[in-house]
Amino acid sequence: AEQLQSAMQTVVEDGTGTNAQITGATVGGKTGTAQHGEKNSKTPYAWFTSYGKADGKEVAVAVVVEQSNAARSEVSGNGLAAPVAKAMMEAALKN
Repeated sequence: AEQLQSAMQTVVEDGTGTNAQITGATVGGKTGTAQHGEKNSKTPYAWFTSYGKADGKEVAVAVVVEQSNAARSEVSGNGLAAPVAKAMMEAALKN
């Protein structure tokens, strides 16, 4: 579990999930895209699975973006789903 948490923290600190960084919190995550449609003919889904810890509080958040106005080449877990997860984690850790 510690190795997985460390790897997920690296994703947010230095990898493909930097849009989920929260000042003063430990955040870990995993980004991804999922093929959609027959032979991947439709715009893919973007997803981000994450957790955040701050001030003795912990939260886990998973986000899947099925539709967006982003161009197919711009669909990514970091670009679309991580900012949503960040906002949710910030709200949960604040309260």
